[in-house]
Amino acid sequence: MQGIELLKALTVRSWGVLGVQLTTQFEQVPHAPEPDASTVFVDPAGLPFIEHNCPDAAGAASRAVYNHVGISSFPEAVRTGITAATHAKFFSYGGGTEGVEAAGASTQAYQVIHVVGPDLRDPEYDSVEKASASLSEAYTNVLREFCKAKAADAKLTHLRLLPISGGIFAGAFAEELPTLTMGAIAAAYMAQPAEGREMLDSSTVELCIFMENEFESYVAAHLAVQQCEAA
Repeated sequence: MQGIELLKALTVRSWGVLGVQLTTQFEQVPHAPEPDASTVFVDPAGLPFIEHNCPDAAGAASRAVYNHVGISSFPEAVRTGITAATHAKFFSYGGGTEGVEAAGASTQAYQVIHVVGPDLRDPEYDSVEKASASLSEAYTNVLREFCKAKAADAKLTHLRLLPISGGIFAGAFAEELPTLTMGAIAAAYMAQPAEGREMLDSSTVELCIFMENEFESYVAAHLAVQQCEAA
């Protein structure tokens, strides 16, 4: 599989992008430090919430990100940069930044890539190939945004990914999503120009799994693609 270089360097983590795990007892337990100013983390955004500029109406992982950062509205750059599924946009949030609540603002900068994943419940996704192609496009855009951000700020050395189109959005592909995710990340890596792949090679890239009961399936998929390449 092309892109195996990134998958070999990828670490699958048993906690979400904010360092918290949802246990099988439905308890949210901190397992890792919160992302610092050198860490870019992904928000699995919903397109309607961006279009209507209403982050407060979002739920699940996005809601946790918006509460953590203090996002009360989406900056114009995000609203104009994301207009369809698979689109992604990086934005650096911090004290005084557009869209950040004053009460929640601090000197800490939060480096976020918003991405709208494909809704794999849609009838257009009637094959694994179509689902894989859209997931690959979404991850390609995420990695491109990370590389652009890192080119502008060399201190951004850490990327926390998550399963795009996870949860209810996986539809009939829920069981296959871990394998599809690994393939999509590998394809996204290969879609970057040489300088982008070099930036990724010199970065720490993690795939963060929020739900404890999903962690092992992603570890198994990660191991399987590497073993397949080695065979």
